[in-house]
Amino acid sequence: MQVAEELKRGPVPVTILRAAIIIGSGSASYEIIRHLVCRIPVLVIPRWARAQCQPIAIRDVIKYLLGALETHETAGMDFDIGGPEILTYELMLKTFAQVLHKKVLFLVRRSHT
Repeated sequence: MQVAEELKRGPVPVTILRAAIIIGSGSASYEIIRHLVCRIPVLVIPRWARAQCQPIAIRDVIKYLLGALETHETAGMDFDIGGPEILTYELMLKTFAQVLHKKVLFLVRRSHT
């Protein structure tokens, strides 16, 4: 957010696109998920992994970037972008393991009440 505010103060109008998590080769989130699923056979799912987010595919981010460049009315505006589904991080990890045909044991921490 700090970078966005600094850019807005500059002489060139900017369009801010914010994404919770970008899924695609090279994105930090993608690489972390891939690393966890490919290298760790037993994953303890922390409570925060049950939080919901709206991941977006990198190809869709590129479409938004091109759209912002081609639509001058977006200059100076902020947009939250996301994909069509709202998922938990836990579900993303499990889906990623399934797609890669990785055998991962997921252990879910139960809350103590």
